[in-house]
Amino acid sequence: GMKHLCEISTIVYLSVPVESLSERLSNIRTRGVVMKKGESIEQLFQRRSPLYEKYAEITVDCSALRAEECVDEIIRATRSCPVFFSNEMNENIFPQEICAISACCS
Repeated sequence: GMKHLCEISTIVYLSVPVESLSERLSNIRTRGVVMKKGESIEQLFQRRSPLYEKYAEITVDCSALRAEECVDEIIRATRSCPVFFSNEMNENIFPQEICAISACCS
């Protein structure tokens, strides 16, 4: 669960208003988002947002950003996180993963 993710990763919450999610996720049933039977996007948002806000170490407001801009913000926000280091061959190693979650990821 979320506690395990906190132990092994830096959790980044990609915050967007529920109205944006409804527009962006017009095909939510085919995207693999786990929802209760008959649950709406609004209900899913209400149920999951408090958990994401509770566990996120970093929150990125993506409400007015295109996908590329959101990625840039995630990189900027996580630059100071101790997730990258280089080994003796000067290769980037990721001892800790960055887990980006949005209000409707499963």
